[in-house]
Amino acid sequence: MLIESALLLLLGIGLLAGLSLIPTKVDGLVVISEAIADLIRGLSQLLEAFLGLSAIILITSLLVLGLLAILSGLVRLIRAISILSKTLLQKKVSSSNTSRNPADYASLGKRQRLKRKR
Repeated sequence: MLIESALLLLLGIGLLAGLSLIPTKVDGLVVISEAIADLIRGLSQLLEAFLGLSAIILITSLLVLGLLAILSGLVRLIRAISILSKTLLQKKVSSSNTSRNPADYASLGKRQRLKRKR
């Protein structure tokens, strides 16, 4: 513990002696104000970069969203056309089974009579 306190005292004295050797031409307030100005400029550039990056991310996400909407719309349109064509085909087939030919009615009547006899 005695060694640690002696080392800390020597460090403090060395730092103060080193700071006193800095030429008096350097104005401390000017250096501090320039450092703060540089820090502010750096932070503003960082913020500007983040805003630019977020704008790019937003535009990209809107582009992907638009493409997904187009793709899902096309898939739904194809499904709707497929279902519509199947129903129209089934209606066409069912209407062709009920033709207006009297011979078909005669055969239909024979089939119904056969079913009744069983």
